[in-house]
Amino acid sequence: MLNTSMKNNIAPVEQLRPVTRTLTTISNALFIPARPLYSLFSVSLFPESYIRFNIYTESYFDATQKLARSEQQLMQVLTSPSSDSALNGKQLIDQVGVSNSQVHDYLERINANLPGVSSAETLRKGLKNKALISDRVTKALPIMSAFVDSPPNQTLMLLVVNNTRVRGSGGIVDSVGVIKIRNRRITSSQFFSAKQLDPKDFDLETVAPILITYTPAEINMLNDATTSVDLYDTQNKIVGNMSSILGGQRPTTTILITTTALQNILSVFPALQLNDNRDIITSENISIKQQLYGSEPVFFPAVLDRISQTLGTVDPNAFLSAIISSFNEKQLAILTTDTTIQKMLDGLYWSGKTITPKCVSATRCINDYLFSVDQDLSSRTGPAYVQKSQSKSVRFLDETTLESTVHISWKNESPLPATQGGTYQLYTQLLLPPTSKITQVTKNNVLVEEMDSLSGQYNILGLYLEVAPRRSTELTITYTMPARLRDITNYQLITQKQLGSFTNNFSFDLMIPNSYKLNSTNVDAVVNGQRISYNDILNTDKLFFVVLNKKK
Repeated sequence: MLNTSMKNNIAPVEQLRPVTRTLTTISNALFIPARPLYSLFSVSLFPESYIRFNIYTESYFDATQKLARSEQQLMQVLTSPSSDSALNGKQLIDQVGVSNSQVHDYLERINANLPGVSSAETLRKGLKNKALISDRVTKALPIMSAFVDSPPNQTLMLLVVNNTRVRGSGGIVDSVGVIKIRNRRITSSQFFSAKQLDPKDFDLETVAPILITYTPAEINMLNDATTSVDLYDTQNKIVGNMSSILGGQRPTTTILITTTALQNILSVFPALQLNDNRDIITSENISIKQQLYGSEPVFFPAVLDRISQTLGTVDPNAFLSAIISSFNEKQLAILTTDTTIQKMLDGLYWSGKTITPKCVSATRCINDYLFSVDQDLSSRTGPAYVQKSQSKSVRFLDETTLESTVHISWKNESPLPATQGGTYQLYTQLLLPPTSKITQVTKNNVLVEEMDSLSGQYNILGLYLEVAPRRSTELTITYTMPARLRDITNYQLITQKQLGSFTNNFSFDLMIPNSYKLNSTNVDAVVNGQRISYNDILNTDKLFFVVLNKKK
């Protein structure tokens, strides 16, 4: 019954609540004669934890109902034109926070009293996932509260990108929207396509962190602006070149939204009919529609308008989950001039900024970092047939030096006559720790001697590559960095996912010195002797943290 409630959110709670109340009453009554036997001989029909399980499940249902009601009311207030909606919104956000905390608390209690049988593992996994969502809601609520409390007049710059055409900080910007907002209501909007914008507003120089020598003629300023690894730099470049359109003002908020994020959001909506051309928009066809109409300035305002009109009718849990998933998967990013909000966004890694690696523990650590960024330079619509995978292996050369080898491969599975196929051209960059020293770079096992490099906050390696149809290209980079081993050594690796890119395979191996043993790790890794192995899909930023103890 709890599984049913979790899958269907609110609907079955009213039906299940009387059943759980009855179960709890019966189990309490049955346990009264069994308690002496349990106390004397540890024999009982069922353990007392089953009763607590039922009680906590009842409380979970109650808290879920309260949370759902508060969320529904909040959605209604946020879509209401009432002048006092901001005050009501803050009150309801507080109510959501209290109910969400109760839900999280009861989820943990249910999990603690769940029977330790194999049949309960599916439910245990579901409870864990719900707890993770609850944690994300807790993190998102202060940001929502700060936005509700923000000044009534706002200028929003929206960067709509097609993430099948990858650039440094997202897909190519198909449209730039300048949206005026008053009391959380859109008062005016202007959308411009890359083809439509006046060339006088742009500087045609390349703005990649490393200036590349190969620049296809198809690249224009708007596309060049998105070759920056950092969304903050991208925003500044676009704002600087759109000063005449923005009237010299800096946008209050900048949002980058990809096709994948739109798909996530539209998945919780019914099919939307656009007012102007009667087109039906769904999560399944938005990618095709974006390619058809993305360059037309009326398309995205129409989509956003229909989303805002029907926002109050969708399940708030599902909508919030789609937004948070898009943020976590780096398909949605946001920047704001409000320093309080921006600090929270940075802390959640939702702002599209390049991470500055810091030790997560209070003690010193070996601080490793990996960020692989591709910039599609193909004249076609993008890497529709390209699959990317990454692997990293680490070993200690001695007690003061670490050696790391990174393998990155691109496999082009396009047939020769495919419209979106052909040779994949890209400029790839690899961001490494500032203390790293590159010792060797090979491409398909051939030594690479000419490459771009830049030192600073990161050591950046840049290289132009081509991947022919039905072929693969592999890049191997080996580097060393200082790594002092102590009696207790903390090693951490931060891997960052490229904003707007698709997921790719990622594997990580760490060889532990023979004089050390594994104390703990924050990931479900396979330990075989002195080797720690981890395989997963890189769909968000990840932190790998390993604690090693010196053997006595």
